[in-house]
Amino acid sequence: MNPHIQTKYVEPLTIAAFSAPAADASRQSTGAVVQALFDQVITQMESAAADRTTPIARYVPAAGTPAVEVAAGYAIAGTVPGLSLSTLPATEVASLIHHGPMNTISTAYQALTHWAESAGHSPTTSTWREQYLEANGNDQSTWIVELQLELPTTSTTP
Repeated sequence: MNPHIQTKYVEPLTIAAFSAPAADASRQSTGAVVQALFDQVITQMESAAADRTTPIARYVPAAGTPAVEVAAGYAIAGTVPGLSLSTLPATEVASLIHHGPMNTISTAYQALTHWAESAGHSPTTSTWREQYLEANGNDQSTWIVELQLELPTTSTTP
C-alpha cells in the first residue's frame, strides 16, 4: 500500500456552495467550472461578511454519462444568503495530500485512482472531494490540497 494514501472516516460536513455540471471528469473540464464556482461563492460570501475558512470542492459523476456535477463552497455552521446549503455525507475516504499548483494535481488523482483500482474500488464511478488545506492567494506553489475518494459504505444487517 502506498504510504501516502490513507483511509479514514470523515464526518458529515455542511457547505455553502454553488454547483454546475462539467462535460467530463478531466481537469480541463472541471478546473474551469470549479474556479468559476469558487469566484461566485467568494463574491456572495464577502457581500454577506461570512467566514471562508474551509474551501471544498466535490465531484459527483452523472450516471450513464461522462458528465460530472461540480460543487464548490466553504464549510459553514449557519447560512449565507444566495448560497445553497449542502451536507456532504459521512463516509470512508481514501485520502492523499497534494502539495503545489492545481495544474499538477492530476498526478495525485492518478496515484489515488491506481490505489483504488488495486483495492477493488471503481474510481470512475465514485465521488471525489478536494479539501483545500492551504490555498491562499494566486501563487499556487504553496497550496496544500487533500484529495479524497469517497469509498462505498458497507452496511451490516443484524
